[in-house]
Amino acid sequence: MELDLLEENQIFGKNRLNIFKTKGYGTLMVPVTDFAIINNVSHSIEYLNMFGEENIKIGEWWIKDRGNFDTFAKYVSIVGNINDSFVFSDINSIRLCVPYHEIENISLITKEINDNIFEVISGEYPQKIVSNKQELLDLNKVCNDNLTGKSYNKCNEFSYNGKKYICYHIMNNSLRYVFLNNKVSIMYSGDYFFEVKPIEWVVDKEADIAICKKLIVPGIAFDDKEYNGNFKDTTIYKYMNEVLVNEIFNNKIKQKNDDKNKEFVSINNKIKTLRKRIDNIRK
Repeated sequence: MELDLLEENQIFGKNRLNIFKTKGYGTLMVPVTDFAIINNVSHSIEYLNMFGEENIKIGEWWIKDRGNFDTFAKYVSIVGNINDSFVFSDINSIRLCVPYHEIENISLITKEINDNIFEVISGEYPQKIVSNKQELLDLNKVCNDNLTGKSYNKCNEFSYNGKKYICYHIMNNSLRYVFLNNKVSIMYSGDYFFEVKPIEWVVDKEADIAICKKLIVPGIAFDDKEYNGNFKDTTIYKYMNEVLVNEIFNNKIKQKNDDKNKEFVSINNKIKTLRKRIDNIRK
């Protein structure tokens, strides 16, 4: 499986993907999750209502086109324009995309727009901060128990009451507040819990592409050197396909493979039983 970024010609112009020609999906203003905001992603000051959600923030995200100079790559701003940014900048998120056929068997369709455009959930990632006081008290008591074996940003995942979470520690001496989605504000220092939730994707089946509906990934530099347009040689590509793909999909793929192995063992056992019966009849 290979994670990728979008290109300018896929999101702008007459030849853009059908997703961006579809009512309700044409905007390049993309919601950003709490976990991405807390991890340095540049985002809007104002709150907007989008995709049926209220009081959400919009983030900025890299595309894989080269900028006008060797040290620039392109990104989409909070107002949906394409601009240049230094490749060393680490305040842009990633709007992930992946060939749909690679996640089709580990996806669940949640909304159908037409025969070609629909929404699915596939994979998981920390997204929403926990702000309920009673829930926070409960999670503080159990965060070292019921570990799932997965981790995100080096934070161990644990389960509680049918949901999954991580505890994320922020070390910062500046006494400032960060304003997240749903008008939640936190002091930028201390331990915070984030719920690990299924990732929402919008699918263009004809183009065989699934595009992440939100910006879920922390701010990350595009590269640590001049960018010559060879995307597979960049820092961001290596992070996406050596670290992120395993964090997002590893459990789902493993579970699918385990299910296939169990099915194979079950069929194999039935064949063995049938052969024994045939041998007994022949005797």
